[in-house]
Amino acid sequence: DSIFPQPESYPNESSLAFGKNGRAYCLLRRDKGTATALLGESDPPYTEWKWQDLGVRIGGPKIIQLSDGRLLATVRLYEPKARTSLCLVDPVEGNLKECLKLPSGGDTSYAGMAEYEGSLRISYYSSHEAKTAIYLARIGF
Repeated sequence: DSIFPQPESYPNESSLAFGKNGRAYCLLRRDKGTATALLGESDPPYTEWKWQDLGVRIGGPKIIQLSDGRLLATVRLYEPKARTSLCLVDPVEGNLKECLKLPSGGDTSYAGMAEYEGSLRISYYSSHEAKTAIYLARIGF
């Protein structure tokens, strides 16, 4: 048995986050069919997953659940122009909302995230300043 019902949609990048109650969230990139992101949710023992189409194309997903319960993701968004952005993920409504465009462009993606001392730290790479470089952002909330 498969925990993912649409293998023909070419799922190829994912990120997992686990809440305090043990619930798992999976943010998944797909490259065929609608090529839009999916959000999966499961409770232990993680054998049954519920999947929602978020309706937006993403790359390089990274998801985190903050100590206050919010789900945030850093992803590459493609429309209207490629960029790395911080997004709010709403599992109830099944959507991903761009909150902050990070300085980025061109070849950009693959973030890391950590909540630390009351802020969110995000590392990512981008080529918007001609040469590809690694960036670190500190975001207060």
